[in-house]
Amino acid sequence: AASLAHAPVAFEATARESASFEAFRTFLKDGNWPGLPWSPAMEATVRDVAVPRADGGVDYVLNDTAVANAFFRGLRAYQKEYGKVRAPALAIVAGVYPGAVLPPGAPDSLRRKVAAWIETDAWPFAQASLARFRAEVRGARVVEMPESNHYVFLQRPAAVIAAVRDFL
Repeated sequence: AASLAHAPVAFEATARESASFEAFRTFLKDGNWPGLPWSPAMEATVRDVAVPRADGGVDYVLNDTAVANAFFRGLRAYQKEYGKVRAPALAIVAGVYPGAVLPPGAPDSLRRKVAAWIETDAWPFAQASLARFRAEVRGARVVEMPESNHYVFLQRPAAVIAAVRDFL
């Protein structure tokens, strides 16, 4: 399978995106929380990964695609020991779609590239992970929330709460 290196979106802040704290905040908001209302938790996350520079700009502590690629290689290589789980478990799964990683207004050419990457890499990886979870965890329940990103609990709080209550 391909790695994050094949993803058609940038995971590093450019010089323009790190020229000021405000520009950096916009970079992270557009990439991580597109379309979501701003929250104190998001602000804290941005402040945690922004290191102020003397020129008024910021350095992004995660601005290293090599580190991100190493993380994803480790994620793919690590085999979770689902069989050791002895209690019922709930997985709330966000969607895998271009809007999960692209800001509104991204060009169609980039949307097509992201859609192709999802089809060849991200979707098969997510489905294989879910298949293992379902097969190896006794009492596993999976609630898929398409058209949600990694922050599904912020995008669809009522649906997440309902899924947890239904599970319990």
